[in-house]
Amino acid sequence: MTKGWYGQGHRHAMASRGIRTNGLKASGKIFSTKYFELEDNVYIKCWAESTRSGFRHFAELKVDGESIAKVKVTYQNRTWEKYEFETAIERLMMVIDRPEIEKQAIMGTVEKQAIGHLEDNMKTIAMVSSLGNIFGTTIKERNDWKLRMIKAGMGDGIQLPDDWDSLPEEDKEARLDKIIEFMEE
Repeated sequence: MTKGWYGQGHRHAMASRGIRTNGLKASGKIFSTKYFELEDNVYIKCWAESTRSGFRHFAELKVDGESIAKVKVTYQNRTWEKYEFETAIERLMMVIDRPEIEKQAIMGTVEKQAIGHLEDNMKTIAMVSSLGNIFGTTIKERNDWKLRMIKAGMGDGIQLPDDWDSLPEEDKEARLDKIIEFMEE
């Protein structure tokens, strides 16, 4: 029997044992989807899928529900983008047949939507975090609330210093309040 990748048997050998494969590769789990409206019935659909060794972003331009172009960008680690799907959308602009000025206008529209959404999220996180001043009766309770809400909203987007747990509560409060102030801007 001929061996496939990583010493696996050919799919025909699997079929001879009653295992149906249809030659299809399973796709990853979709964990994020966003739509960027450009005009009536014209939008970019973006989604992220997990893979065995990382994740991938897809961007697809649709006009009246019909796919015009689609691209994929694969990552093994996190991305360093201004907003989610930025690289995939830039690649999409490379493959569509439109004038350069129109592509730049599309990128501007998408960025405005993406960054506007991020700013709204940050203001919401700041508002909910500020409620720690109302709900907490001690400085520690207020700081715990603020930190918990910031972590819940920002996820991996916030990294605390290594000595965070050893800082006095007053220092923690000052730092958390500066984060909240920044997010409110």
